[in-house]
Amino acid sequence: MTNPIVDFIEWLDGLVWGTPMIILLLGTGVALSIYTGFVQLRRFGTAWRTFLRYRGYGGEKGISPFAIWCAISGATIGIGNIAGVSTAMYFGGPGALFWMFITGLLGMCTKAFEATLGAWSRRIRPDGEIEGGTPYYIRLVPVVGPALAV
Repeated sequence: MTNPIVDFIEWLDGLVWGTPMIILLLGTGVALSIYTGFVQLRRFGTAWRTFLRYRGYGGEKGISPFAIWCAISGATIGIGNIAGVSTAMYFGGPGALFWMFITGLLGMCTKAFEATLGAWSRRIRPDGEIEGGTPYYIRLVPVVGPALAV
């Protein structure tokens, strides 16, 4: 005997995380890459040189670029992706590595757009603290913002 609630959730799961989501994620990455002229490839050397040049700097109150990179990488990648890569390699074989490379390459441009929107929406509070990020730029884009929030 099947449970109708479980059946509905499984149907919805297949709809959301199936082929449409793959097309949406890869399509967004391709569109943003074309729009920016493949900024993730053109500016990779500049980003790497900047990262290495300011490796030891943190300033008097600042955080070093390496510490920022570690924090951002940890928050972006997370432990789930480490386990996910292992699982994909085990079940998918070498083909999984190819698709992880492609999605990673296209995902770089999507992440660059997210970081740019976060910097664009940054505000300085009266007490001098800086605030910004996803909740702020979703509010600043009136038409698309509510759709992205869902």
